[in-house]
Amino acid sequence: MPDAPSTNNADASEPGATSTFTVGGTITGLEGDGLLLESGGDSVVVSKSDKTFVFPKRLEAGARFAVTVKVQPSGPAQTCVVTNGEGTVSGNVTSVSVDCSTNTYVTRVKVTGLVGTGLVLQNNGGDDLTVNASGDFAFAKKVSSGAPYLVTIKTQPANEECEVKVASGTVVDADVTATVTCRQNRVVFTTSTVYDGKLGGLDGADAKCQARATAANLPGTFRAWLSDATGSPSTRFNKSTVPYVLIDGTVVADSYAALTTAPLKHALDLTEIGGVVVTEPQFGRQVVWSTTRENGTVYWDEYSCVHWTSNAETDASQVGSPIVTDTGWSASWTGQPCSRSAPLYCFEQ
Repeated sequence: MPDAPSTNNADASEPGATSTFTVGGTITGLEGDGLLLESGGDSVVVSKSDKTFVFPKRLEAGARFAVTVKVQPSGPAQTCVVTNGEGTVSGNVTSVSVDCSTNTYVTRVKVTGLVGTGLVLQNNGGDDLTVNASGDFAFAKKVSSGAPYLVTIKTQPANEECEVKVASGTVVDADVTATVTCRQNRVVFTTSTVYDGKLGGLDGADAKCQARATAANLPGTFRAWLSDATGSPSTRFNKSTVPYVLIDGTVVADSYAALTTAPLKHALDLTEIGGVVVTEPQFGRQVVWSTTRENGTVYWDEYSCVHWTSNAETDASQVGSPIVTDTGWSASWTGQPCSRSAPLYCFEQ
């Protein structure tokens, strides 16, 4: 590298003293913290507010200098490059240049479970990425250190539903990876356990569904097909666009819209552990707590065991039948005492 030019401003405070000179230069583009420059064992920390730098140690005429970056800045991560960093001192050196630029990193996506085609992902509202199979992918545009990333689904694939996890954050000093999980169905079951009408409200019923799913090693979030004046599947459910299936894969309905507007393709007659729904002795038939119309709205609030908080004989509910596919699957018999016991319908969200 050619020697850097220098000025001739010397420091010689006494007659006959050896002249000494400073080594320094200019900084451009610095936005991070912690930049450390080094030259011949001497070092200087440069702040992002600095436009120039000078090493504290002065050098005699004829001494060599070699400025290097010992520690690159962070927050954001940057790469600084030294120009005119080597030479022989003949005066104060001011021509060393340090130019910094912010590093950029790749946003990667790991897709699992994708069978269909047509999945389109976006990063920060653009940079469309079309994915037609499971695997590892990357967005074309890199993201600067210190900047946010946000992976979202622009278009769902045909007959599937995908969900982004670890979808957002701030890029630091490495590539980032979001995960996308795709599924072709939602599981529905009738609980293998029975309960009286004192369920702890709709939230308590949901918790019972979730507990049965967890015990059966079924992933996902489950809610009860149950209604009262405070809510119903029409207001509480994520309305799936993919099929609802029993745990053996049998399709019950092709979507939430089909579930609530047409006869079922198959009865909800399997439990979370694969058993058949049995007759409840107190009812003399197979029944399930419901108080829900087939369209997902509340049947009659007065038939909801006082918002599912009562197991009194004098309070009543409405039940459905898990062995039929017509509208009776959700609404079959009314006026059933809350002191009796019945299972729940549980739907994956």
